[in-house]
Amino acid sequence: MRTSLPKGRGHQSIYIHTLVTLLLLTTSHGYAQKVSGLVQDQANAPLGNVSVVLIQASDSTLVKGTLTKATGAYAFEQVPIGTYRVSATMAGYEAQYSPPFTIQANGQPIEVATLKLPTSGKQLGNVTVTAKKPPFEQKIDRMVVNVQSSITSTGSTVLDVLEKSPGVIVDRQNNNIAMGGKDGVVLMINGKINRMPVSAVAQMLAGMSANNIEKIELITTPPSNLDAEGNAGYINIVFKTSPDLGTNGSFSVTMAYNNREVPSGSFNFNHRTAKLNLYGDYSFVRFHSIQTFRLSRQVSNQSKLTETR
Repeated sequence: MRTSLPKGRGHQSIYIHTLVTLLLLTTSHGYAQKVSGLVQDQANAPLGNVSVVLIQASDSTLVKGTLTKATGAYAFEQVPIGTYRVSATMAGYEAQYSPPFTIQANGQPIEVATLKLPTSGKQLGNVTVTAKKPPFEQKIDRMVVNVQSSITSTGSTVLDVLEKSPGVIVDRQNNNIAMGGKDGVVLMINGKINRMPVSAVAQMLAGMSANNIEKIELITTPPSNLDAEGNAGYINIVFKTSPDLGTNGSFSVTMAYNNREVPSGSFNFNHRTAKLNLYGDYSFVRFHSIQTFRLSRQVSNQSKLTETR
């Protein structure tokens, strides 16, 4: 005896249930829950404010970066399926790398083996001190991402840099930016609040080159001079100083001879500051030459051609 499901609501329930199941499987299989670990010194003491980056095991491409807490702990959220390594660096210590590990499609969290940083004890000869900002700086109320200190930022967009920044989650499909697991992030450009919607901001940052950015400040504890609307925090994008600032100018001189003199000259200048721009232009032209005209006229009348010069 053959039975069949009734048409109508029964089929709709089956379709909806199947669709929800597929979406849940896709979501859980696409990302691991967390990649975490500890950083210690050789005496098993925790190291705080250590720069920790998650890189591709195949070509060392930067995926995400963060700083360790005072306990030496770190964590990366929503890491795609793949094979990775973790690198830890700190001034006065030698850099260390974890063994490669693979994130499977089961969404299980990954606990990376503890990284123990040995102190750097190299014998130095002549010393040359070079100042270089670390990729990440932890301050009292904000995390500073020094874009110009990261070689991987070259050729990237600002949205790419944000996607690799600690605590920032970029949803490109919905054009949304979250920080610390909260939506409603407020964007600031050079310290001034931008009132654009988050979806428009995400599109703008996707088309903005990171080569023009000096640093990005992730403000999780806003100071008193900022509005309370940014309950999820503020993202302050600081541009490089304009190379056009200062004073510049140009001049040109032209000399020629064609039966008479043809002198010419021009001068212009520009002085630009952060709030003021002065410019001027002056030109001089003297053109003196002899003009010669030759006219010829022909008239045809009853097969008779008359020419006048």
